[in-house]
Parts: sequence; C-alpha cells; structure tokens
Amino acid sequence: MAGTARPQSSDSWGKTHDMTSPGGGDAGKAPSPTEYGDRAGEYLRMQRGKYRASIYVLLAFVGQAAILWGIAAAVLSPLQGRLPESISIAACLIVAVGGALWTFWDRWKVNEAFSSRYCSGLTNLTLLYLPAVSLIYANYRGVRKLAGR
Repeated sequence: MAGTARPQSSDSWGKTHDMTSPGGGDAGKAPSPTEYGDRAGEYLRMQRGKYRASIYVLLAFVGQAAILWGIAAAVLSPLQGRLPESISIAACLIVAVGGALWTFWDRWKVNEAFSSRYCSGLTNLTLLYLPAVSLIYANYRGVRKLAGR
C-alpha cells in the first residue's frame, strides 16, 4: 500500500529505528530470541544515564562469581575430607566462573546501559551501591533468559 508509514522509534541518541525489522519490537508479533540481548542491539534502545557504568558491571561480575563460589563451597563442605581439595577448588571455580559468564553472557551492554542510569557522577559514592544494582539486574535478566527473554 503506497504511502503507509512504517512504525519507528528513536533511541536515547536520537537515532531512528524501524520497528518492523527484526529486533524492533513490533507489538503485533510474538517476541523472538533475537530481540533481546547485546547481539540484538537491545542496549541501543534503552535509556542511558550520563555516565558509563562498565567498571561497576565488572565489579558485579566479580561479585556474582564470589557468591557462586560460596554456594558451591557450601554444597561441597559436607564432602570435606572425602574429596581431594584440588577437586573441590576446581569444582568451585567451574561453578563460579561458568555461572557468572552465563549470567552476563549477551547481556553485558544491556546491564551497563541500565546501570548507567543510576551513576551519581561521584565515583566513591557510586561504588557503594551501583555494583549491587548491577548484580541484582543481571540476576533478574538471567532469570528472564531462562524464559527466553
């Protein structure tokens, strides 16, 4: 049909996106896995803050690995003495790094864009709360990733 305008939206930098293209989020169709995550450019469609949050996302990644290490160590603690220490350490390392990578995989830039909204501009102040915000959001997105979103 001639003259029919295609739905469009603008991102936070004023760049216009065609909403009917893959990853555009057309409301009339079911979401596909290509509409979510870094590969789909989801972070380009998100509202961003004034400051970058990459270092805080990195700290959240380290925090995620530390939490998963603690959980794996707690699960393996009843086997202490019956399981060689090197096996326990290797298992904890695999769980910690593997779990943190899975949580942040294809969502790093999305997490950075979300977290940047909460940067105060004062590094020492932001360091107190933003890694926790990023960690909570990463786990929220990890649960949604299990559901295909």
